[in-house]
Amino acid sequence: WKAGCAAKASTLCRSIAAAGVARAAHEGPLDFAQRLAAQQPALAAVVTPLLADYATLRFGADSTDPAIRAFDRAVRRVRLAKHAVSRAA
Repeated sequence: WKAGCAAKASTLCRSIAAAGVARAAHEGPLDFAQRLAAQQPALAAVVTPLLADYATLRFGADSTDPAIRAFDRAVRRVRLAKHAVSRAA
């Protein structure tokens, strides 16, 4: 199940990179969110909660099936475009 979360987080990071900010290989999700906030505040406002959720799922105690499914749904709903951020309904 953690592999599924990692795959979904990887998809999210590829979308963020396509929108203009790539995650460095050495960056954890929270460090990436912090750098993203400095470089692209509007983008960070959308994806920081998802990166925080991923960090909790990957490294924390809240790795329940409902939490994993909620993370999966949230990542699928986010639509990022270069220089623009939107949330699909």
